[in-house]
Amino acid sequence: MSISIANAQNVSDEAMRYFDRGQAAVEMAKTPADYEDAVKEFENAATLAPDWPDVYYNLGLIQEKLGKYDNAFRNLTKYLELSPNASDVREVKKFIAKTEYKIEKVKAEQDKVKDLSGTWMGFIIRGKQAGTMMACRVVITVKNGVMEINTGHNQIGSAQFDGQKLKFKYFHDAWALQNECEYDMTIITDALMRGYYTRKIVGVRDSRDRDIVGEEFRILVELRKQ
Repeated sequence: MSISIANAQNVSDEAMRYFDRGQAAVEMAKTPADYEDAVKEFENAATLAPDWPDVYYNLGLIQEKLGKYDNAFRNLTKYLELSPNASDVREVKKFIAKTEYKIEKVKAEQDKVKDLSGTWMGFIIRGKQAGTMMACRVVITVKNGVMEINTGHNQIGSAQFDGQKLKFKYFHDAWALQNECEYDMTIITDALMRGYYTRKIVGVRDSRDRDIVGEEFRILVELRKQ
């Protein structure tokens, strides 16, 4: 499917101008922000020509590319309502079905993480300092269904959550040691996670400490939501 203009009867010159600007923005687009500019131009055209099918067709294609599946679904459906006998009806319906599937998948991913947002504190429950609070404050935020984790040291390198198990890694550079750290947790309740914290020394600043590179320790911990 590609940018289209076919039903321009009774469309004002001003609406056509915005449409042409939208096409130019698409042709020049190199980044998501460029496609956002195209959306604005087509939306201006839609305001001036609300019954022009092609505006909604092009909006739908661009919004799908931007991951705005709800908007894409709505605009492509509007296109079919305004142009039920278009020659590309089957192709558009197929595209809508794919977009609908993406909406469902995104919602499922958002539902997995919606209850994780907040501040979680780590407690050692098995190790040399069992029962003491670890010097680690984990901040988990969820925005628009996207999970972000920060430990207060470095931004997380990778994070996976399947609705029950949470795993995330980060790099910690302090006390003349460079460490790879990993949490591997299981959700117990809405306010409790339990699992393992693993830290491996991957680098040292002082060459006299090079013999400890590769050392690793693993302890059983709980993360409690504050």
